[in-house]
Amino acid sequence: MKKLFKVALVLLAVIAMNACNNSADTPESVAESFLNHLGKKEYEEAAAYGTEATKKYINVVEHFASMPGGDAEEVEVAEITNLIAKINGDAAVVTYMADGQEEQLDLVKVDGKWLVNISIDDWGNSFDEAEEAGEVLEGALGDVDEVVGEIEEEKAE
Repeated sequence: MKKLFKVALVLLAVIAMNACNNSADTPESVAESFLNHLGKKEYEEAAAYGTEATKKYINVVEHFASMPGGDAEEVEVAEITNLIAKINGDAAVVTYMADGQEEQLDLVKVDGKWLVNISIDDWGNSFDEAEEAGEVLEGALGDVDEVVGEIEEEKAE
């Protein structure tokens, strides 16, 4: 009787763990975990929720953030709310609100696991924004160089 009880207990534990794992691997939960880690600049953790293409994207984001003048310092993480997935087979689009603005994230199911899929086609907007930010930064650095030059001239006099 004790052996039967132990087998039943183990079986119950396995079923409970499996149920927890299945509910944690929804497109919404994967998207939320990915976005929260990315927002906290926890790039390695965020990459665990992504496809190979997404991991390449994260490497680029991490590289830009670590550059001088990049966004490497701690920032306030956007509040992610209202995650809603539209699933079509092994693909899903999660729509969510980030600080009051509607955003979307594509996911694919690989080996039974939902993963964020940021393809190279999605990079265009990020690179355009990065280019604009770089132009602003170059202008600001030019202004700083000009001010430093003026200060050095005044010191020389």
